[in-house]
Amino acid sequence: MRNSDTAVKVVDCVADFVRAVESYDHQLETSWVFRGQTQDWDLIPSAARHGWYNFVELDLVQRWHREAAGILGLEDRADLVELLPHAQHHGVPTRLLDWTENPLVALWFAAIDGIELTYRYASVDEAAKRREEILSQISNGYVYITTPYNITDGSKDILNSKETNFIFPKFKNPRMNAQKSVFSSHSLPFNDSIGQFMFINKIQVRDFAKGKILIELDRLGISYSTIFPDIEGLSLQYKWNARRENRRIRSPKQA
Repeated sequence: MRNSDTAVKVVDCVADFVRAVESYDHQLETSWVFRGQTQDWDLIPSAARHGWYNFVELDLVQRWHREAAGILGLEDRADLVELLPHAQHHGVPTRLLDWTENPLVALWFAAIDGIELTYRYASVDEAAKRREEILSQISNGYVYITTPYNITDGSKDILNSKETNFIFPKFKNPRMNAQKSVFSSHSLPFNDSIGQFMFINKIQVRDFAKGKILIELDRLGISYSTIFPDIEGLSLQYKWNARRENRRIRSPKQA
């Protein structure tokens, strides 16, 4: 992987981020995908972190599919290119990495560990104390930007491919639709000497700004309930709302 932009942009708010990605919108001949991470981890898929080989991943995904097909409404004889995105999206270790066509979705994932910075506390002093405590546990987030290439529609044998391929799923579940999901597929066993991507650009999301960014994104319709449009996402959204409402900052006299 190589950086195409040596100067990493740094953002403290959604407006800064929109300006940072605006230049990509003007390059109409190129499409872009985005990935948000709460830290600057290496872009290594979960199956590769386990040191798996093709046959291990394939066996796990096929066994998962036999039990999940009826629950998720998947076809009994779905192709691997169709199965892998669903398995990946539901937490099964695969050769895939999640990306999105929506940069604000990537920003949300880069900032989500700052969720506690959005809560309010019983007094100004308590809020300041807790802020320092929380910030000590939060790192700068990153949004990675690349252009998809080697796009496969299912006709390519990704199981034996030594190249990085991109999958735009034909059959998406509600979460994939909401997150505008795209996936990059990598060879197993994973080999760092094989180029992961043509290039990667990065935008840094400052640790102390994550709470504010999450609140700004919520106002723009990017939140738990829209990222995960199901009962789990709705419940997490209500939990977040309730904790913010119940911990309003009061003056020391009222505390």
